[in-house]
Amino acid sequence: MVFKSQNHALENFRVNFLPKITTLTLLVYYKDGTANLRYEPANNYDWFNARGYKITRPDSIGEKFEFLARKFYPFFEEFFLE
Repeated sequence: MVFKSQNHALENFRVNFLPKITTLTLLVYYKDGTANLRYEPANNYDWFNARGYKITRPDSIGEKFEFLARKFYPFFEEFFLE
């Protein structure tokens, strides 16, 4: 699932659900570059940069995308795991 906007960088992101490993990923394009959020149940978050190195949560967008991951995960879980 891809969300794109020509006007706002914060609206450009891609959602992937990986049912075999029960993981949701959000690839985020924002003003400072690209970040990838990996979310697993029980609020386990890991952030990675475009090269795959672990990074700290991006200040400008991190909290918002962690919120989205918590909301998206149950939706995908219901349709793909049950």
